[in-house]
Amino acid sequence: MISIVLNLAVWLAIYLITSGLKDEEWLKGFDPYSVLGVPHDASMKLIKAQYRKLSLQWHPDKNPDPNSAQMFFLINKAKEILTDPVKKENFLMYGNPEGHSGASKMTIALPTFLFDKKNQLYLLIFFAFC
Repeated sequence: MISIVLNLAVWLAIYLITSGLKDEEWLKGFDPYSVLGVPHDASMKLIKAQYRKLSLQWHPDKNPDPNSAQMFFLINKAKEILTDPVKKENFLMYGNPEGHSGASKMTIALPTFLFDKKNQLYLLIFFAFC
């Protein structure tokens, strides 16, 4: 009985860890210039002015729209990327403000079918009863 519970706990932990690896997928297709509505050659003054305008418009405390919190997050992230020279350079080079994230693309030497969303629950159940 203890081995079943332990087995289940281990596979549940693996499931939760691997499902959390995709947190940076929102960066794919994310364009901080289009979020702020500024051209690619925009000055720092224009970026900050547009940020102030949009942050007031989309602040979750002032905007009843259910998507306002997500939009406010994207506006803050866009401003953070475009005003920090290191993050801006990393974003332009790698598509990620934190720099090259080769580690997030690595697996832990397990078959890729284990990380497929549709198989994870079945595998968890299978190994729980082995």
